[in-house]
Amino acid sequence: MYVLSSLALTLLAFVFSNKAAYWVSIRSARQPVSYSIDDEREFLHSVLRSPVLYPAVGELESKEFSIEVYKAVWDAIRYEMRDYQLVDDISRWKEMGGFLDIDLKSKVMRGLLHNSIGVSGDIEDTVLYEAYNFVNSLSVDKAQGADEHDVYAALRRGRVIRDNYLDRTMFNGGSVIVNSNESYGVPFRRAVMPKKGRLFMMRIALMLFLGCAPFVASYYETGLSWGLALCAVLSLSLMSVLVSFVDQDTMYLDMPVFFIGTGLAWLFSVLAAISAGEPERLLAGVFVVVPLFIVFEVTNFLFQRLKGVSGMGFGDTLLLIGTSGVPAALSGSYLLGLHSLIAGLLCGVFVWSFKRVKGEITRDTPFAFGPYLAIGWIFAWLFTYFL
Repeated sequence: MYVLSSLALTLLAFVFSNKAAYWVSIRSARQPVSYSIDDEREFLHSVLRSPVLYPAVGELESKEFSIEVYKAVWDAIRYEMRDYQLVDDISRWKEMGGFLDIDLKSKVMRGLLHNSIGVSGDIEDTVLYEAYNFVNSLSVDKAQGADEHDVYAALRRGRVIRDNYLDRTMFNGGSVIVNSNESYGVPFRRAVMPKKGRLFMMRIALMLFLGCAPFVASYYETGLSWGLALCAVLSLSLMSVLVSFVDQDTMYLDMPVFFIGTGLAWLFSVLAAISAGEPERLLAGVFVVVPLFIVFEVTNFLFQRLKGVSGMGFGDTLLLIGTSGVPAALSGSYLLGLHSLIAGLLCGVFVWSFKRVKGEITRDTPFAFGPYLAIGWIFAWLFTYFL
């Protein structure tokens, strides 16, 4: 029975892998996109109002803004300020006296208007003309001075703009991010057809997880309990594969897929244990998840306090509920849950180290750890099953 059901599920995974891969690319396209329109607007306003801020923040590039109009405004500002040397230290900025007598708003407006109007007098570039209207709407009467507080505020907004840009664009997978064609449109993701290599990886992952599901469920031997356990493993398998690819694309945990998959996996695990008259199995899953959840969050909190950045996202911690808890609850073994975590961590560390040695990433490069936590349980089970 195990062999026949495994072959059937493997064949099913092979047949539907292409559709699954495209569906995942759509799910990736629907994940959040980071941008802050208010910070971008206030950043441009502050520089136009106090041109002396530009030497401290001028290294920001127009592509890092989320809206086409704001990109055009920043390009115009950089063009008008091209003769002013950037500073890399606040003390050097102080030497400028906190004031530059430049009517930057008027200069930028003239440039944008000139470049948006054609020889015939008609508007030829609507984005530049919208940028002209945007600058004209800002309340900047004349150049004003700025103090250290203004510089740090501009630097903070510039950092937000850059961080949001990196969050939108630094991906490892097949999803593509493009900006809206509308002048004031916000960024969105557009799903693209997966590459052949991605289709191959999706096919292998689905065949492996679904093919192993009947054997993982064999912790229960009776018909009904085994069937319920199989449903639990299938829910966990599909969630693990789909969430892994989306996380690889976007650095985000696909919350709807995670909650549905993990919820069903736990529900079927509970039903399997009850139907078999062995509810005590579930305690292994609970006692694995709760301590690990606390340890991960406390460790991440301390790391954030020391380094100023998060070591792992909250989504990685949430994955433990399914990928470590469900295997432990099905088997009644605390060790299988712990081995699932260890296997996932070792896979992630190995891949990160390999890419680090090859020079593909640095210590500051975002790295999706979710996929390795999501596949750790299948490697832990294979290790247990064959040894």
